[in-house]
Amino acid sequence: MKTNLSILFFILSFCARAQSLVKEQKADIRVTGNNNVIKVIQGNIIKEYDLNKDRDYQKFISYLLGIPQMAKDLKSIERLIKNTNQGLNKIDRIFNETNQLVIGLIDKSKESGVFDPTKFLKEFGKLTVENSKLKEEVEILRKQTTDTELSEVLLKANRALDKFDNETYQYILEEYKLKRKAKIAKEKKEIAQLSYLQARNNRINYLFSRALMQIEESLTHEPGNTYYLAEKGLIYYKRGEYDEALVYYQRTLGIREKVLGKEHPDVASSFNNIGLVYKDKAEYDKALEYLKKSLEIREKVLGKEHLDVACSYSMIGLVYSEKGAFDKTLEYYRKASVIEEKRLGKEHRDVADSYKNIGLVYKDKGEYNKALEYLQKALIIREKLLGKEHPDVASYYNIIGLIYKDKREYNQALDYLRKALIIREKVLGKEHPDAATSYNNIGLVYEDKREYDKALDYLEKALRIRENVLGQENPDAADSYNNIGLIYLYKAEYGRALEYHQRALIIREKALGINHPNVATSYKNIGLVYKDKGEYDTAIIYQKKALMIREKSLGKEHIDVANSYNNLGLIYNAKSDYDKALEYYQKALITREKILGKDHQDIANSYNNIGFAYIAKGEKEKGEQFLNRTWFAKKNDYERAEMITKAGIKTFKSHQYLAAINYYEFALEVIRNSKNFQTIKLQVNLYQNLAEAHCYQGFKDKALPFFKKAIALGKEAGIDISGVISNYEECNKK
Repeated sequence: MKTNLSILFFILSFCARAQSLVKEQKADIRVTGNNNVIKVIQGNIIKEYDLNKDRDYQKFISYLLGIPQMAKDLKSIERLIKNTNQGLNKIDRIFNETNQLVIGLIDKSKESGVFDPTKFLKEFGKLTVENSKLKEEVEILRKQTTDTELSEVLLKANRALDKFDNETYQYILEEYKLKRKAKIAKEKKEIAQLSYLQARNNRINYLFSRALMQIEESLTHEPGNTYYLAEKGLIYYKRGEYDEALVYYQRTLGIREKVLGKEHPDVASSFNNIGLVYKDKAEYDKALEYLKKSLEIREKVLGKEHLDVACSYSMIGLVYSEKGAFDKTLEYYRKASVIEEKRLGKEHRDVADSYKNIGLVYKDKGEYNKALEYLQKALIIREKLLGKEHPDVASYYNIIGLIYKDKREYNQALDYLRKALIIREKVLGKEHPDAATSYNNIGLVYEDKREYDKALDYLEKALRIRENVLGQENPDAADSYNNIGLIYLYKAEYGRALEYHQRALIIREKALGINHPNVATSYKNIGLVYKDKGEYDTAIIYQKKALMIREKSLGKEHIDVANSYNNLGLIYNAKSDYDKALEYYQKALITREKILGKDHQDIANSYNNIGFAYIAKGEKEKGEQFLNRTWFAKKNDYERAEMITKAGIKTFKSHQYLAAINYYEFALEVIRNSKNFQTIKLQVNLYQNLAEAHCYQGFKDKALPFFKKAIALGKEAGIDISGVISNYEECNKK
């Protein structure tokens, strides 16, 4: 069987001819009234491509339907063409004739050397749009020129663009340039324009070195042309050379402000470009400064309902999202959505993307019902535009499944995640990285359900696919190692947990750099393993490494930085260093309140940690003040005492006996006036727990009175106290 790559080359030829045949047949209907369109088209295509009806071609028809502008005509002929070995031979012939543009595009549609059909289609769509814009500029120049020869050259160049024949396009313009250079050396402006058009074409097709040479030729003739300077900046930006990009974007801005004035759309574009560079450099405050300047000009010059204004809102929202400032993100995403709905209609794909963005912010805020509301709206639009078995639709199922996971509605989560898996396996294949993502996410649901063996089964499937398809040193493989490491941590298999987390760390440092947030995640998880092993000093070293990277890469007011503060607080709490614990808990609380507001569950978690730290320290009144700001205040006496008792048992198991005693004593105070059987039984347990905490410290004289209280109260209430008596006798022997 031929590869997906050769099938896709066949698709390009097939799409163009299929559309042509559909149009021809539509014309025939208008003339003859013939309604038997499908049959005629079927016969024409089968005849032209030497195909018959014996084998299913659905494997590539689904890719065809991913190209929106072709979908309508293609649906008319869906399920009619059957692929044969003879047809596959035709594919090979077409493959060998395919131009270098498409080959280059295929190369850019690979992840770690593996071809991704979905990415190909998205890249092809982008390329088509850019190619159309380039054609428009060529046509404008052709109409403006009074030179008949140049007009003919530009007409031929546009015909080459129609066929995506970039080699011919480049050759036509280069040949004419050479003639013009030889004949008319003075016409530098024209030469510069042609080089600029070539540079844009090469940049669109990721041929950056060629593009730089050509744009430099343009700038040789017209060094102050801002379009050429901006193009050079864009080429560097696409190459990831951000500092070089800034040089040319800033130079462009300076000239435009001087020549056009400070309130011109081109000046706004320059501010926007500079802002995007700073965003990718993670310099978010500078990014916002420039993007807001761009927005201000666009609103004033273009009007507040222009699509460029919506674009500015979206970009500003994206920066706030990366900063973790979710309320601000929502504010700007909503503004963009309102404009897009008004200008594009409520069923446009850009509107669906805005709904998705808003939904993801609500997910990060923990407002899951609102997140689902927006994502379901986006899903309906995408299903209508693409059909129910498209990879983009699977992505929406995946996101919705993860929201149900966060809501702890695990059956719903598994339902959506499995829908995504079915589509991905059917359309993309069982060994596709997106299928691995689905296995990974299903595994995470089973992790939350504490079904660790099932979780490992799915996570290991994801790891196998990622290693086989993407390679053993791919960041996605590192994510799998990380997730498997967490399962072993929860299973208390600390050696294996460290093995997987160390492997994830090595891959991430190599692939992403030592200051990437994912590297910080690996340090954090290694720290958690050492904490649970009781090696607190080593745990602190790793957690501080994580904190340092997060502060550097994300800024000090990011939710992950708050989580690092909280993790350090937990370790110091486990060390019985309550003052240090409270210091970090308070930092976590302040940062969380700034980002999440006061009603988020993470705020309640911070109050909870601070409250219990004060109780462990012996400051029960302060502790109760913080606990009363959470769910704790809404519980009855028994429920409150039970929660405090559980905290005491946890600290007792960590050998924090003084803290455990403080918890037990506070729990007894809470139920002091309760006389029902349930609370009396808890009192017996608390007296026994107090006795054991004193006994473990070697204070038998303090322990025995509590044992006696437990025995007396248990006998009076008719509770089985055989275990209490046994522990009493054991302690009395010491």
